[in-house]
Amino acid sequence: MRNVGSDSACSLKSITKDFGLAYGTVFTRLDCDNDRGVRLLSQTDTFAAEPLGRVVRKDSMPHPERHKIDRWQILISGAGQMGEGNLFGRSIIADSRLEGAFVGPDTFVISFEEPGSDLNLWTYAVLNSSIGMQGIKASAYGTSIPHLRSDLLGSLPIPVAPVGLMRRVARLIKDAVVHREEYLRHLLHARTIIESLEGMKAAQELCSVRRMRTTLWDSPLPSLTAWTFVSTGGALKLLRDKWSGRVADVVSPDGIFRGGRGLASRVSIHTAWTLCPSETPS
Repeated sequence: MRNVGSDSACSLKSITKDFGLAYGTVFTRLDCDNDRGVRLLSQTDTFAAEPLGRVVRKDSMPHPERHKIDRWQILISGAGQMGEGNLFGRSIIADSRLEGAFVGPDTFVISFEEPGSDLNLWTYAVLNSSIGMQGIKASAYGTSIPHLRSDLLGSLPIPVAPVGLMRRVARLIKDAVVHREEYLRHLLHARTIIESLEGMKAAQELCSVRRMRTTLWDSPLPSLTAWTFVSTGGALKLLRDKWSGRVADVVSPDGIFRGGRGLASRVSIHTAWTLCPSETPS
């Protein structure tokens, strides 16, 4: 932090327009119908390939304009654990998938005077570097669920670089954002083809509305959670009766796993059992 304000670096807050105005704001989420509310994104939603979130009344938030996401803002995950595989401290640039939605109190939002400028995207790149991540985590407080101290985060030094280098980095980030948006468009197009099938249409009608349900199930139950089966409203049984194929039929042995969170073989067997309940795992 010693070089903040020197010729080689400047503080993060000094180069921003709005700095975490909605962060830490506590409010009661009032859910409503899609056409009567706004889309609220959690930390996890902002990093998802297809951000969904939940629909809440806009007046749930005391200052909704502070929560609204604009393109090119930097969104930092501001609550969670410090582990390497966790979101805390990681940032993402707001693109068309996130634009217009609203963030909750655990997301730290940074805006710039010139959205999408070289400085905006250079700063994003710095925060996503290994040293930038360490700096963000060094701004945290708390033990159970760490949060960010805005004063410490604001004093994080952002190195000054030659104009050409900053422009090159900014161009690469813009290319990445364009490809990210294209990915979602192609994914939605592919999904539309699948959802146009008659069996999928019927299944969608059975489980499109989330409500209390009961169902009759005459097959083995590989899960102790009844909601896993009841929530589909009969759609799962319909698809199983209509299509004989299973995910386990097309993946390689031990091809379904959870990375370092469990033994690959054990999870692979469990997953295959879930998908093919007629078979008993050894």
